[in-house]
Amino acid sequence: RSLAATMEFHATKMLVGFLALCSVAQVALGAAAAAPAASQPKQANLPTRMVLGALGGMGGSSVCHPLDVIRVQMQVDTAGLYKNPLDAAVKIVQRNGFVSGLYTG
Repeated sequence: RSLAATMEFHATKMLVGFLALCSVAQVALGAAAAAPAASQPKQANLPTRMVLGALGGMGGSSVCHPLDVIRVQMQVDTAGLYKNPLDAAVKIVQRNGFVSGLYTG
């Protein structure tokens, strides 16, 4: 149960981070960044790539942190309080609030 949940979390975080990076890059560099190989895409310099990578990472973390909180709460639940991840999310938010429940460390 815990290994599968951990693998799902990391796969989701990488996917969301990549999608956030692509979205931010497309907005920052214009439509040329997503153009086919036939036209030369606009190349970003190193500082721009660093900022875009940081924004993509923040996007991935802000979306995936609540998933990690839910995963950990389910792993340490010895009383059988949670039936599934959605049930865990609802109960955590009801008990602690949205920000306090899902975004505390």
